[in-house]
Amino acid sequence: MTDPTDVESTVTRYCAAWNAHDVDTLLSMQADDMVFHLHLDGAAEVRGTDALREQYAAFFQVMPDYHAEDPRIIVRGDLAVIEYTIAATLAADFPIGRYTGKASTHARFEAVDLLHLKADKITRKDVYVDAFAMRAGWDM
Repeated sequence: MTDPTDVESTVTRYCAAWNAHDVDTLLSMQADDMVFHLHLDGAAEVRGTDALREQYAAFFQVMPDYHAEDPRIIVRGDLAVIEYTIAATLAADFPIGRYTGKASTHARFEAVDLLHLKADKITRKDVYVDAFAMRAGWDM
């Protein structure tokens, strides 16, 4: 079993990389075949370094002020749970699943990530958001 202190340290650095919009650091902390899944109606899983690089770059381009506020990290073995608030303004229309957020709208909404780790690399990230607050804020 992985040392919880090591997992928490890794996850803390991962959260900091998201807030810094540092795609290279995010990818370096993930397994090459890592799976990212935003659990919204119509949103597909994204798998692998190249697809994730493209996804993250698009994400930060359309949300240049993206910030995850007050992350609370809970570690159990090789699983980490992160509870946080997302704050972001859309610079352009942004399709998410079967909805499209409108440019120049701002939203704040709660989110929970489940991260699976293996040998200090993140192998899977499942993201669950308060979809009602997200859709209201981004005029979806």
